[in-house]
Amino acid sequence: MLFVILGSLAVTGCTTLSDARSAKGTGTARVYDAKPDAIWSSLPMVVKSVGLAYAGDNRNEGYALARRGITAFSYGENVAMFIEPTGTGDKTKVEVVSKRAMVTNVFAPNWETVILDRLGAMFSSGNSGTSPAPQKGISTSGSSGSTPQSNFVPVPSSFADIYDSDAIPFVGPRARARYMVYLSALPPKAFAISPNGGWSWLSNDPMAMQKALTECHSQAKARCWLYAVDGNVVWQSDENKRISLEQLELPKGASQ
Repeated sequence: MLFVILGSLAVTGCTTLSDARSAKGTGTARVYDAKPDAIWSSLPMVVKSVGLAYAGDNRNEGYALARRGITAFSYGENVAMFIEPTGTGDKTKVEVVSKRAMVTNVFAPNWETVILDRLGAMFSSGNSGTSPAPQKGISTSGSSGSTPQSNFVPVPSSFADIYDSDAIPFVGPRARARYMVYLSALPPKAFAISPNGGWSWLSNDPMAMQKALTECHSQAKARCWLYAVDGNVVWQSDENKRISLEQLELPKGASQ
């Protein structure tokens, strides 16, 4: 009889991804100065970066799911994330619900603030929506409108898929997270990197390539090259084929 009772308690004390999804409104929520598409693009990498497995999403219904399996201290956790525009500017509300797979396991982590804090490192939270002053590795945004690049555009390379942030050389997790935001930004845009880990990107500006390279060099104090321009990776494994600021400033028809 005791075995039956304990077995019943174990079953009723379990949660699933479906339980997390149906618990909308009970989690922790924050508002970010970003469009929903930018949040959606960043979620898979954010989830992976904190140690969870991305279980999929349904953008039409506005939710994404993640989980972690059994560890030494937990039977696992089920997480649901709800993304919706606020109706005010480009702000987006994100709610995270974290459920312990075994309700009685007090050692299981709560992923709500962990995920929201990681998103907060990528997107400013609850402010006026103004761009931050230029910093090492932080993007700046132009305001010239979506017009073509002012200089020649490097040909796409076969180095990596444009959406594969793990393929970017040299840089750390924060740069990879911001690269996901770059992907959803307006063209003209460019993402530049340096061998010492420095990086910068700029969007919605015909001078995006020059400005991204200049800012990257200014902050990294090292030579920088273009990794991506608009929607294409232009990075080359051969250093001699990479595009630096010097190449952009060469007169047309000249060679280095």
